[in-house]
Amino acid sequence: MTAFLEALAEAIRSGEVDTDDRGKATDVLTDDLRVLHVTPGFVESRHVVGLFVDPRGTIRAVAKTPRREHDDEGVKHEATLLTRLHDLAPQLSATVPTVLAFTNWYGRPVLVESALTGKALTHERARRHPSAVASIHEWITRLPVTSRSSGATMIEELLTPSLERLRQITPADHPLHDVAARTEETLHHIDDMDLPRPFEHGDPSHPNLMVTRDGSAQVVDWELARENGAPGHDLAFFLGFTAFATRHAHGIPAEVAAFTDGFLRDDGTEARLFTDGLRSAGVDASAAGPLFLLAWARASLRLIDRLAPDLASTSVDDRAQLLAELERSRNTTLWVRAVTAGDGVMRVTQSA
Repeated sequence: MTAFLEALAEAIRSGEVDTDDRGKATDVLTDDLRVLHVTPGFVESRHVVGLFVDPRGTIRAVAKTPRREHDDEGVKHEATLLTRLHDLAPQLSATVPTVLAFTNWYGRPVLVESALTGKALTHERARRHPSAVASIHEWITRLPVTSRSSGATMIEELLTPSLERLRQITPADHPLHDVAARTEETLHHIDDMDLPRPFEHGDPSHPNLMVTRDGSAQVVDWELARENGAPGHDLAFFLGFTAFATRHAHGIPAEVAAFTDGFLRDDGTEARLFTDGLRSAGVDASAAGPLFLLAWARASLRLIDRLAPDLASTSVDDRAQLLAELERSRNTTLWVRAVTAGDGVMRVTQSA
């Protein structure tokens, strides 16, 4: 993979490969760069990543290519959505990568992006630097609203197909069927609401969040982005990250405890911040419970798409393995906990 990306960089410099920003691409991909090949360790990771590093050790550009053969949609989607975000919100351009090139190189799609310069917002940094947390929180509020729709239309777009795929891989008596049904019942509370549809990152948590020396937010890894997302999705996910960070939660049991303390108690800090964030976006507080459940259901079920983008051709054994991965994932555990807790932010639903 290293030689593959080095050859691609040379082809970009020579003009053999068209780029989205010819001048910037050739300025960034200088001939003194070396490539570090990175394979993300997360089971959901769809891509192999290459880092173009200069002699001082500074990352100048990032390349992504599919880990699995024929899984081309992830890199294509990220290239399209990043370009779209730059068009819709030029004021955010410095906070997100720029697409330098998206090309098919010897039969393999490759996305090359500019590298950002901030430091990763780790758990420790989130605890020690509240201003860094506030910077990301404020950045989420600046994502543009791209459209409006009824809650029913939004759910049909964002969740119904995922629930159908869940039903395809689960036995009839599997407990996730009940979790899905209870989620759908809760979501009916927002069917008739007119809701804003913001541009959505999809996974604003570590290691995708960075903060510069001057305190500006930067956000990477846009493969889950949607132009017409759900209000509160990014906020719920980010507040989940801060709940884990501030409570020193590592591992699923500790994260469930932090999640419960932050969101599912009457005085939960993260529950209040979530509801306040929705109000600031013009969404009635009575939508907090349903939108919270929607966020964690989507976060759980996206595992199916990422591990089996072509579910129809997935074997019975592979479907069983996929279900096992889903059952032990943190996001599924948190989704189940949110459905079954029945208190805290969920009381907003019950009183709606």
